[in-house]
Amino acid sequence: MTGDQAAEARARSQALRQQLDARQVRLREWCDDTRNAARAARDQGLERIVALGARITDLRKEHDELESAGYANEIILKAQQRKVTDLQHDLENLRNSENALETQMSGIRAKKTAALGTVEAAQEAVQVEQDKQAHQRELLTRGARLYKKLGIDFDNIGGKRMRVTYTKVDPADPARVFYFITMVTDDDAYIVEQVHPGVGSVQDLLDDLNASNDFSLFVRSMRKRFRALCA
Repeated sequence: MTGDQAAEARARSQALRQQLDARQVRLREWCDDTRNAARAARDQGLERIVALGARITDLRKEHDELESAGYANEIILKAQQRKVTDLQHDLENLRNSENALETQMSGIRAKKTAALGTVEAAQEAVQVEQDKQAHQRELLTRGARLYKKLGIDFDNIGGKRMRVTYTKVDPADPARVFYFITMVTDDDAYIVEQVHPGVGSVQDLLDDLNASNDFSLFVRSMRKRFRALCA
């Protein structure tokens, strides 16, 4: 090999080494960049995992709280429904007692009619009537208390008008107010002037009321109409 050839070979070798060094530098830079990017992605991923874990914990807590609240509301609603059912049974028992008393009073009145010719019979009749009135007052007082527990109030608003107001009708909103306004005409007939909220025609109930004069039954029937709106 001549001197020129040797110099040319050294030059090529040096050029190749420079290229190799440059490539190694770029490779190291690429590796560093890749490693840094991977670390950054890993850190971001960890932060997101932590954030998602915290969110999952919060959602589980909210879910548990909602389940607990729903269970508590269900228990309260069932207790209220049982209380209303018990009160309705008490009211029905009271009406049965009233019917039994009326039967008993009819027998007493028959005896009184047969014995009107004597002073003793007259005195007995007075005492029976007083006992009847006292018992009726007691029944009315007990009935008023039962109506109060059922959320039913009666207000005289003048002009032979009465407003009957109901609460504890809607299981979802026991404080919701329902009412109707009724009056007695000069012919002693009941009419209904206003119903809120509307329940459609109540003429069938009015016909029964004017035929039987059983206002207590009419009040309970109206409550059933209002209750049907909540179904």
